[in-house]
Amino acid sequence: MIEDRLKETLDRVAGGGPDEAGAFDRFLRHRRASRSRRLAGATALVLVAALVSAVAAPRLLSDSGQPRLYVTGAAGPERWMTAPLVAVAPLQGFEVKVPAGWEASATWKGIELRPVSPDLRRHLGGPVQLVTGVLEEFYNPAPNAGKDGTYEDHGGEALPRALTRRPEGYQSRGSFPGDTSWFRTDLQAGPWRTTQWHISWPYRCQPGVPCPALLALRTLKVVYQVDADAAAEVDGLAGRLLGTARPIANAVKGQAHAPRPDCADGRSMVLRRETDDSLGSGSYGPVAYFWWWARTTANLVPCTVRGPLGVELLSESGRRLDVQGNGRTVTSVAELPEAMTAPTEPGRTELRLKWLNWCDFGGPTWMRWIGAPGPGTAFPVTAPRCVDRSKPSRLMLDHILR
Repeated sequence: MIEDRLKETLDRVAGGGPDEAGAFDRFLRHRRASRSRRLAGATALVLVAALVSAVAAPRLLSDSGQPRLYVTGAAGPERWMTAPLVAVAPLQGFEVKVPAGWEASATWKGIELRPVSPDLRRHLGGPVQLVTGVLEEFYNPAPNAGKDGTYEDHGGEALPRALTRRPEGYQSRGSFPGDTSWFRTDLQAGPWRTTQWHISWPYRCQPGVPCPALLALRTLKVVYQVDADAAAEVDGLAGRLLGTARPIANAVKGQAHAPRPDCADGRSMVLRRETDDSLGSGSYGPVAYFWWWARTTANLVPCTVRGPLGVELLSESGRRLDVQGNGRTVTSVAELPEAMTAPTEPGRTELRLKWLNWCDFGGPTWMRWIGAPGPGTAFPVTAPRCVDRSKPSRLMLDHILR
């Protein structure tokens, strides 16, 4: 993928539909009519796969039969399909027609495209990507698109003023037919030109769900690296994709969202976990805390922070301590990118467990993380102070901010 193969370059770059559009909308109507006919008893994995496949659109609907590529948000092996086809990405909120001469493959954050022609492919640094991103208000091609009462307005300032570093490269602005504004950066490095081309694509929360203002600044963007010989052809593809992409699902106010996958650390979320000791606040006080923070990534791909998230308290020998709730885990913690721990922290959730009243002085206390991003090895941890020997020691949920 272009971000992986050209990381050094890309790290310096700040991080009216076609006739065949409408697959997602048509399925929503079909899904309500056919829901009662679904079979029960499948495993959770099979059920999720069936839901995602269904939301994309069944082949039973009357259409021209043009192939469709469905983006589920789950990681998996590359599967390239030859265009012409329609790519349907409910989690990213778009569907778009891919022209002949290209192949397309689904990724966890959108689609990627490559030329069928091996000769043209040699003029690209990697696949062309069509994904969602975010641009702060100053650079966003249509920052006022979200100022319609959908988003949380805190302190009279509806949109954040500074989210990312300044985009590098030559900047340009313009509009497609139909008055769709765009913002573009071009960064030249040797024979390669790296382009990021954005249009406004606000994320719409479902009715009744508070929507952080940051989500109004979502964009749909094409990212690619090309040399001068193929620049005109690839620029033409990118402009066509952005000019004809159609909003669906979470890009349309009031429309149902697609079932979302579990968040994956390093992809759709960044997960951090800490103890009081690792934060430098371990002090043998009356309470010991265990923290998790999960935040959305710059692609704003919706997902569920599923867990389980928890801790196991141990003796130095590895024996589980006699603590009520020891081994406790929390599941279904929050939904991203909607979660918001505070007005200044959109797209972020916080979980905290607390340990109270440890009165056994038989030796050092240890702990081990349970759950995502994977269980770790045991390590020493400062226990809470004994407050009342007549009461049990407890490990319990302190709060979830979302």
